[in-house]
Amino acid sequence: MAGWRFWLAMLGVLAVLLLTTPVAFNADIFSLLPKDSSTVTALQRYQQNFGASEAVILAIEDENPDTLDAAMPKLAKSLQRARLSRAPVWQNPLQDSPEAYAEILALIWLSQPPEAVNELTKRLQPKAVNTQLDKTLEQLASSFNAADVARLANDPLGLTQVASQFQNSAYNPFASTDGRLRVMYLDYPHTEGDFWGYKSWLDGINSEIARLRDAGELPVSTTISMTGNPVYIVEFGSQLVRDLSLAAVGTLIIILGLFWLAYRRVGPLLWLALTLGLSLAVTLLLGAALLGEIHAVSLGFAALLMGLAVDYGLLVYQHFQTESRLSASELRRKLQPSIFWAAFTTACAFFLLTRSNLPGLAQLGLLVALGILIAATTVLYGFLPAVVRTPARPITLPAAPALPTKIAIATSATLLLGSLLTTFMRPPTLETQVDKLQFANNAAQATHDHIQQRLAASASEQWLIFTAPDAQQIAHALDQSQRQLADDFPAINANLPTALWPNPAHQRANRQPLANLATRLTEFQRAAVDAGFNTDSLLLTAEIMHHWQSFANAAAPSASHPLWPAHPANQWLFSQFASHTDEGWFAMAQLSSSTTLDKTTRSALVKQLQQIPGVAIAGWALLADELTATMIQDALNVLLPMIVVLLCLLALAFRHWLDVVLSLFCFVLGGLILSACMALLGWSWNIMNLTALPLLLGAGVDYSIHIQLALKREKGNLSRVFQSVGRAILLCAGSTAVAFASLGLGTNAGIASLGKVTALGIVILAACAVFLLPAWWITLHRVNGRSQ
Repeated sequence: MAGWRFWLAMLGVLAVLLLTTPVAFNADIFSLLPKDSSTVTALQRYQQNFGASEAVILAIEDENPDTLDAAMPKLAKSLQRARLSRAPVWQNPLQDSPEAYAEILALIWLSQPPEAVNELTKRLQPKAVNTQLDKTLEQLASSFNAADVARLANDPLGLTQVASQFQNSAYNPFASTDGRLRVMYLDYPHTEGDFWGYKSWLDGINSEIARLRDAGELPVSTTISMTGNPVYIVEFGSQLVRDLSLAAVGTLIIILGLFWLAYRRVGPLLWLALTLGLSLAVTLLLGAALLGEIHAVSLGFAALLMGLAVDYGLLVYQHFQTESRLSASELRRKLQPSIFWAAFTTACAFFLLTRSNLPGLAQLGLLVALGILIAATTVLYGFLPAVVRTPARPITLPAAPALPTKIAIATSATLLLGSLLTTFMRPPTLETQVDKLQFANNAAQATHDHIQQRLAASASEQWLIFTAPDAQQIAHALDQSQRQLADDFPAINANLPTALWPNPAHQRANRQPLANLATRLTEFQRAAVDAGFNTDSLLLTAEIMHHWQSFANAAAPSASHPLWPAHPANQWLFSQFASHTDEGWFAMAQLSSSTTLDKTTRSALVKQLQQIPGVAIAGWALLADELTATMIQDALNVLLPMIVVLLCLLALAFRHWLDVVLSLFCFVLGGLILSACMALLGWSWNIMNLTALPLLLGAGVDYSIHIQLALKREKGNLSRVFQSVGRAILLCAGSTAVAFASLGLGTNAGIASLGKVTALGIVILAACAVFLLPAWWITLHRVNGRSQ
């Protein structure tokens, strides 16, 4: 196909993909983690199903508590008027809402075990009511607690005792003890949130806060910071896209800059830029069509792809410079075997990453595999015909800096022995702590930690997540978990929402007995007045009993449709520990302990609790334990099949076992040297830089294929091999390494580690292929008696 026809066809494909394929990005950190992990699923449930998961949490601080007292209601009303929150919550939602307080008490009684309701019925029998009223009067007379006095004065029958565990809690989620920090929860004002929706929302909140400051309604001394799941998503996605985009752009600039320094040709430079840009665009759109949604981390394929694809362009142009007399078709026939074998081998290596349990890694592998094949085709059928038409200006090349064979062999042996000893004595560690791979400037996490510290909240890192098709099964799981923890782990405190959970079976059993009590409201009011209480003392009691009557008149509770709070304040309260969606019902409980749980105790806890149907434990420490096993499993599921496939492809490419062994040994030696360097530098492997392994495997095999096929073509002439291939490989490796090294300057620790490991590995593998592999090839082929 003529060059112009190929370019026309590629532009047509690009136009069709642009018109038919929307590109959607996913910045959720959980989509990077193992997809079949119960711990990941539990953490995802914790983040997305509880505590108003789509809420932005404002930390509002001022040295003067009175300033905050005045600012909080103004800020809440302003954000609500601007439609940035339907109902901001900045104080106990039950505090100024007797209706909500009465409803929650009525629901708690309705969901109590029938034995508790029977006991209440006995306590409120006509002959026993006066005893209850006298007991309340005695408590009022002897109590020195103002809060207890206020409660008892409005609860002669003792109905609020059922919620005593919540009333006695010293933890205030809305204000610090000194009053200098206040917390406000803003609910997402739209139906479904995504990265762009959250970003627009956060921009709106910041704009409204700035407007209030400019108008003087918010003092300069008042500082506001944000946290919450939407803030994490926007912060993570924005910084990740920025870092990876800068890396991709930096890679392109460095590649083109090095090309210009080496060849000083504007035309070929522009053709190379067009080749890389078009290959990248087609790959991105094709990937979006196949995957539906591309994770932000997978955008790293752009830098990977350009770093690999430019190799083919530089090899083509280097051959054109040294053999400008050949036509495009002649050059293609000469180069096509090595380029296509290298591209196909590398693409297969990356494609096998789709077997990974890490979705981000699997997606990146697919994108790079597609991109390499597209780029190799574009270089041979688009870039090559274009540059052949440009005037060549042969450059006087230096003699090959080839090491003498004996020195190269001795150097190889020294490097092999030294790297083996270093790696054996000080192997690089495997980092599984996900929180250590965050961005350096993690404002959302810093705000979250600051709130937890100032509110004296328990720094729990583990949560029980309950999942079931209906609410009744959740109730059973809560009861079982409570007994299991009390019997086997008494040192662990679990704030299980057993009392608050709407147990359908209890609700059905208690509806009528509570409704019967409600019919005696007038009797209770008369007895309270006779005992010395004023007429308003039973207003709360009356409201509770009205709810009991309405419960009796409502549809009977079922396993999947229990009676649920109707008041917005109570719905917000329930959202902190319960939710239900089309997928089922969910509950959450926080686990805390006075001491840090060791790995053995954590394992025992997980093993026993997960035997209860629908129970999972969420925790970052547990995830770290699981990631270790996942990485080992991935090594078996991905790297071993990858090596097998590469062996088959290398055998087809070389058709001689010596060449296959040399290619693999080149990668093994490079890997050992890299491992030794990582150990000496104090670097560790992690979930991010493990993605460098297939790239390094592909690059190492790629370089060895080009060198060995060139050695065959040039019959072992090292000078010609270096001039035609070696120089291009060093140029490719240099540009790729510098580009990846730029990732090491990024703000994300995981991305930075990926950049550093890849850059170092590429340099090591290229040096092994260009300076050491030719000596091995000549020596072994001479010993083997094979003609060069």
